[in-house]
Parts: sequence; C-alpha cells; structure tokens
Amino acid sequence: MTTFGLVHGGGHGAWCWDLLTPELQARGHDAVAMDVAIDRADLTLERAAGTVAAALAGHPGHVLVGHSLAGSYLPLAAARSGARMMIFLCAQIPAEGRSRMQVQAAEPGSVLADRADFDWDDEGRMVIPPDVARRRFFGDCDDDVAAWAIARLRPQALCALFDEPLPMGCWPDIPSAYILGRDDASVSADWARVAAREHLGVEAIELESAHSPFLSQPAVLADVLANLATR
Repeated sequence: MTTFGLVHGGGHGAWCWDLLTPELQARGHDAVAMDVAIDRADLTLERAAGTVAAALAGHPGHVLVGHSLAGSYLPLAAARSGARMMIFLCAQIPAEGRSRMQVQAAEPGSVLADRADFDWDDEGRMVIPPDVARRRFFGDCDDDVAAWAIARLRPQALCALFDEPLPMGCWPDIPSAYILGRDDASVSADWARVAAREHLGVEAIELESAHSPFLSQPAVLADVLANLATR
C-alpha cells in the first residue's frame, strides 16, 4: 500500500481530491489531502511545505503529488515530509535559487492563464470568475462537477509562493514524474513535454484531459498514480 500526499494548487483546497481519493482506496492505497493557506498573504514556501509535512507525519514512504501552483514548492515539501517520490500534475516546475515568477519569465508560454482573467478582492487577492474557472480549470468536467468545484474556489493571495526563491540545496534525491493534460488551458502541454525532459529527466505521461483530471477522470488518474508508485 502507498500513501499519496495530495497537494492542491492555487485557489483550491483539499476538497478538490474528493473524487480521486476513493479511487486510490479502491486500488488498495491511502490518500492524505491538506488545506494550504493559499488565501493568506503571509504564506511562505516554508510554511506551505510545513503544512504538507505536518499532514503526512506518520506516513513514511509516501508519494507526493502536487497540482498546478503546488509544483512551485513541491521539492521543498517532499524534502520536509520525507517523500520517496514526487509527481508533478499539470504543474509548474521550480528551480533552486529562483522564484516562480523568475522561472515563468525565463520560460514564457508555460502558464496560459493571465492576470487579466481574474478579479481582485479588497485584500488584493485574485478571485477567479466562474466562467474563467470553467474554461481554465474544469474544461472537460461534467457540468455538475464543475459547478461543485467552482463554488468551492478560494481567493488566491499574491504571497511568497510567487516571488520567494526556492532554497538552494532543497531538492531531494528521489524520483520524479510528470503528468500533463493535453487539453490543459492553464499550464501549457507543449511546455510541459519539454520541461519534464529538461528539468526532471523524464518523459511526461500524457492524459486526454484538461487541467483537473482528478475531477474529470479520477479513475484514469488513479491508475496512473498507482502504476508510478509501484515502479
């Protein structure tokens, strides 16, 4: 049995894994999802990684899965939590000594969403309009699943996850994998194919999905994750 640590991306929460978790359990695995405080301006890379590590205490040998923005600190979270493998899911790939914004500037076209897509609340946080969320995040989800997910999205603070450099020397010496969605409207599949090879030394696994396969095809994703964990 493998325990999967499931780390959500920007605007999301632990709820986004609700359809994937029973699929993993049906295959004899366990899953732990946690809420990272992405709506707080004081969230740092270390605090985000600490949240992941605290949730996975007592689960040695877990596999860490990071979706979208969670990729920006996935290596640090894997190191702090003692993961044996990390899987980037439709995610950004960070670089030690550089911030997410610096990496994105060096690799234009990696992120397809634009700030003009979003609204802003009184605290200066990004708020995702329902039509943008449907298009960017949940393009291949059933209408009822998409509506359920859109209702649960949180504001995304412009916190240190965007502009704090990933600490040097934090990348753990463990295997990595990358899963992309060919129809992803948030993270470029073309970029991900090249980035997985160049930055992780692996060939990306491709799904016929948009940005959120844990909601649109949880059984397919569970099969892929289970296979990766038993390699």
